[in-house]
Amino acid sequence: MLERSLRRALLLGLLGCLALTSCGRGPFRKKPTVPTLAPAANPAVAAATKFSVNIVETDVDRRGTIVTGSIVLDAPLARATSGTYSLSPAPANTILAAGKDITAAFAENSSGKIAVTHSGNLSILEFFTKDGDSILKVIGPPNGNAIQDHWFYLGADCGLATVTPHS
Repeated sequence: MLERSLRRALLLGLLGCLALTSCGRGPFRKKPTVPTLAPAANPAVAAATKFSVNIVETDVDRRGTIVTGSIVLDAPLARATSGTYSLSPAPANTILAAGKDITAAFAENSSGKIAVTHSGNLSILEFFTKDGDSILKVIGPPNGNAIQDHWFYLGADCGLATVTPHS
């Protein structure tokens, strides 16, 4: 009788464990983390629409700041759709052909328009010449109403762009 009760308890315990962990869907399975956008802690920073911009060209172990200035968007980064820029090139710091092209483009177009699009948790800032030609794109998640991620020229990842709000 004791043996039968012990078998039944073990069987029920085993079935319970199998039910909880079947197909990896039990409560003990680690759920994958999905990156979320973190809002800025300071409300003034979270609502900012004026930003400082720093574009750095990178190549293996060399770096050079090629463009600095500011942008003004129609809303905080995560909700913006358009804006304007006022950027100045630093041609002495270019290290690659892409940097030379970008500094030349911003030397001719020190101010212009920006189109902002969103894809998933990324914001894409595209800078245009006065003629409507694309100069470069900055792509990154607008965490804390700021971006510190990559910039692209002709589809190639060329370095680091930092977009930080004026508080």
